[in-house]
Amino acid sequence: MRDLSQYFRPRIDVYEPIPLLSRVSPRMRFQWVYFLMAQFPKEGERPNILNVGCSSDPLGFGENAFHFDMDDWSARHKWFAQGDAADMHMFEDESFDVVICGDLLEHAMEPQKVIAECARVAKYALAFTIFEEWKLPGPGQYVQHGQALGDKESRDLGYKNREDYQLKVYPERVGVDDDEFPHLIHVNQFSDQDIFDMVLYLQTLGFALLEYSKVFEAVREEDDHAFFNWLIGMLRLKYIVDPGGAE
Repeated sequence: MRDLSQYFRPRIDVYEPIPLLSRVSPRMRFQWVYFLMAQFPKEGERPNILNVGCSSDPLGFGENAFHFDMDDWSARHKWFAQGDAADMHMFEDESFDVVICGDLLEHAMEPQKVIAECARVAKYALAFTIFEEWKLPGPGQYVQHGQALGDKESRDLGYKNREDYQLKVYPERVGVDDDEFPHLIHVNQFSDQDIFDMVLYLQTLGFALLEYSKVFEAVREEDDHAFFNWLIGMLRLKYIVDPGGAE
């Protein structure tokens, strides 16, 4: 059994490698802390970090992460696989040392399956950041409402709809039809209890809670609404070694 205190290098307080934007944003900084935990690959080797729901890689993980998304972003990422995060069958169990799932669960049609798949492929550590949506009718899943809201917000920015926005802002993206496979917009409004239940579920999958918090992110200028995000960090229990030497 491997001692994680030795495996995860003491780099989590070193801010120099973290891009400035990610230092300012609590949820981005949180993902970078977990990103810096893992051993980076040698040249030509597959990365040990899986970035689930990568999009254009706004955090700048680059070639040190393996990127995964519903849409095809292979034109941007050296290491990339396309698919549904609720079924990452192309990856074996515990095939990545660290799995980062940032800002994805609020988009997911089957969030519990996404959580289970991230847990399955993670060997040592898991990191989730989850956006606290407030524009949907209440806790639950609202696909049509979310899609209509996404179209309206895109039109307010001068685009025809949410697909037109994606096409023009990210021309290298080869998109999956969002009407057939909803994923571009927020369809889930979670409550604090929902997030706590996710943590309990992850514990049944063999993970121990390392971090659990809800943090302020920013204030929306249009209506002074405060943004919050949940941050969840987990370690696979079977790899944790007692600091006193007992396993």
